[in-house]
Amino acid sequence: MKKLYWILGGILVSLLINMFVLETTIYKQPDNSVIHVFIFLLIGLYLLYFQLTERLEGIISFTFPIILFCLTPVITTMMDGFFKNHLIWLDIFLHCIAAIIWTFILLKLTDKVPFHLKARNSMIIMSLVAIVFLFIFQSIFLNTYKTQMIQVSKTLHDYSSGLFTFNLVFNFSSFLIFSLFLFLILPSSFFKPVFRQVVNLDKMKVGFVYLFIIYIFSNLFVVGVEWLSGQSISSLVVETDVFSLIGRFIGFLFGVSLFEEAIFRLFLPVLLVILLRNFIKKHAIILAILISSILFAFVHTISDFGGFEQLDYAQAIRRLLMLFLSGQTLIYLYIVTKNLWIPIIIHALNNYGLPLFSFSDYPTHSFGNVVWVTMFILIVFMQHGSRKSIRKVNIVTTNSL
Repeated sequence: MKKLYWILGGILVSLLINMFVLETTIYKQPDNSVIHVFIFLLIGLYLLYFQLTERLEGIISFTFPIILFCLTPVITTMMDGFFKNHLIWLDIFLHCIAAIIWTFILLKLTDKVPFHLKARNSMIIMSLVAIVFLFIFQSIFLNTYKTQMIQVSKTLHDYSSGLFTFNLVFNFSSFLIFSLFLFLILPSSFFKPVFRQVVNLDKMKVGFVYLFIIYIFSNLFVVGVEWLSGQSISSLVVETDVFSLIGRFIGFLFGVSLFEEAIFRLFLPVLLVILLRNFIKKHAIILAILISSILFAFVHTISDFGGFEQLDYAQAIRRLLMLFLSGQTLIYLYIVTKNLWIPIIIHALNNYGLPLFSFSDYPTHSFGNVVWVTMFILIVFMQHGSRKSIRKVNIVTTNSL
């Protein structure tokens, strides 16, 4: 309980600091800022400290939210000014450092994790081929029928008053088709325990508790900044179509996030571990995690730029590293919490940008940083609050991975 008081004290000090330095607050960072990677870099350093020392003292709990909410935007604002002509290369350099740190954290976390699932190599290869063909089909289908899909999306939105979106229907259908393929290919002794990670109602309930806490906590911090500074930086539900806002979030949660997290944080790493253990036994899990994170980054980078011929290579490298780092942090959350619905919900919140609060003078994208900061303050300290909890994570974490 004392650790919670230290954390709350750090958050209160963060609010007071934001009152005086609102111009460098975490909400006002431009979209091309290095603040996102800097946040992950600092979080990684904290987690690395926990992994190496297995200690979490009160002063560390107190300073963590202050650094993330206050010093991070101040430092990145200064860096933006100092490196403004080479900002993208600074961004790439910081992403590389952060990715190395997170890789070491995941290595330490998974080094002694037991893994008992088995399947024949032919089945694993067929399943991996099914994943590849699914993404190829998605890419071809969306590029070929792009105009029609926009019309279908608009019709679906209008017909359901905004509650059903193309994201939801298309990605949830893809998830069901993909699951059916795996069900037909893989033995039930493999498929059932892995698929249960997605449909487990108890884990879904826990995930939605985290969703509620993260959402309320993030918005309360915004309200606190407004109240202490006397400046209005947000307005509640600027859009009048509330159903559309809810529908957008449902689409991200049960569509994009569910589909991508099930593949890149669950099925793909598990399949790769089984295949890689034929060649490398000691570090098969961390290698599978890295490969799945690379594929997650690659698929999103290519789809974002529309194809190799349209790539701005510096921007592509930056985006590739950013998505690779995001993949690492999402799978870290799954390993630590042993609950796939935590990364699903964080992924959805990050994509959604919490638009129920629409920022007038601040980039909406920046609010995603607040989600990540809040989430790590809640989860990191709850999971790593004592030596006992760290040992517990290291021992039992990935029976489900």
